Amino acid sequence: MKRIVAVIAILALFVPGPARADHWEKYIGPEEPTREFPEAFMDLLPKDRQANAMANAWADPRVGGWGSDECETGHTPRTPVVFVHGNGGSAGHWSLAGAEPLWTDVRAEFIAAGYCPRELWAVSYDGAGSYSTYNDVNALEVFRFIEGVRRYLRVPKVDVVAHSLGVTVVRKAAFYRPSLYKHMRRFVAIAGATQGTTTCRGTAEHGILHVCDEVAPGARWLDELNSIGETPPGPEYLTIYDGTGVADDFYLGPDARSPRLEGACNHEMPYLDHFSLGWSQAAVDVYSEFLISGALPSCDP
Repeated sequence: MKRIVAVIAILALFVPGPARADHWEKYIGPEEPTREFPEAFMDLLPKDRQANAMANAWADPRVGGWGSDECETGHTPRTPVVFVHGNGGSAGHWSLAGAEPLWTDVRAEFIAAGYCPRELWAVSYDGAGSYSTYNDVNALEVFRFIEGVRRYLRVPKVDVVAHSLGVTVVRKAAFYRPSLYKHMRRFVAIAGATQGTTTCRGTAEHGILHVCDEVAPGARWLDELNSIGETPPGPEYLTIYDGTGVADDFYLGPDARSPRLEGACNHEMPYLDHFSLGWSQAAVDVYSEFLISGALPSCDP
């Protein structure tokens, strides 16, 4: 996934003018995702704004992901969780056991911790994955997915776990629809580009890629997003990030502390790479315990 995003960025450097990102998104487009949802939920799935790319229009224009109706009799209810992946990802990234030595199956870990499948949902807002997307094109459909889950389950609030671009997508969704903050109980923001990402450093508003226009350090898009505060009232906030400036190569050197949210419990997990911050056993143990009990890990000053 990292390699694909990096290749796109490198190729973009050789194409003049601001049309590169538009060309990529318009003529290539993401592949259609899988959808593993109860039939009754399908009518609540929002349409994906990238579904009708010229090269490969989807048969079904809705976002993908997974969710379930299954729950054993007598189960003690827990607040449902919605997982939101990052750039080039998909809902399948929350079940990556064995893909790398440190990675675990997040969905299975939550079930083992006492959740029933009905309480776990994930969206694919980037098609089947391996495609470089950006925040603005996905924010409203992610909002509609989260609200669809909440309405379907008839619950007042859900918890949200977001990784990388998923963090800024969720935050921009709530920027557009502030009611989302009221409907999130707890928000886990893993390695999000609050102050920008090293991979886009020096490219703000150069028209190379839409995502870099948004999340390059110093981008006006980030200034606007952060202008309402990084932790508006509503949910409890936990961020997870590397913090060393050497392990997570999306946040190197001066960008090491970028994923922090002012007002959150910001928890540093030194020397975990970008993806292990989301899917390693150590990280999953931290944020699952926060969601289950409200217990916070050590919070950096």
